[in-house]
Amino acid sequence: TATSFLSMPAFDDILFILKKYYTCIHSQEYEYKLNFNTPIEALKHLKNTGVTGFATTSSVKKIKSFPDTTLTYKGACFFATKN
Repeated sequence: TATSFLSMPAFDDILFILKKYYTCIHSQEYEYKLNFNTPIEALKHLKNTGVTGFATTSSVKKIKSFPDTTLTYKGACFFATKN
């Protein structure tokens, strides 16, 4: 599988920070998978959406050897209020 180079705070870390400032927090994590017929189709999707998941520069060799046909997006929603 491909390695993610995006550095994002973990879900639990965000909750920990929110709990310092808010008393009522609702949250949900989600995962969405997109399947493609070929790795090239997956790479074209990344190019067209502007989401790369690669470091700032990638070698042509690394891109040509991209093995995955499934892309996984992970996200979270937070709703926080103060009482």
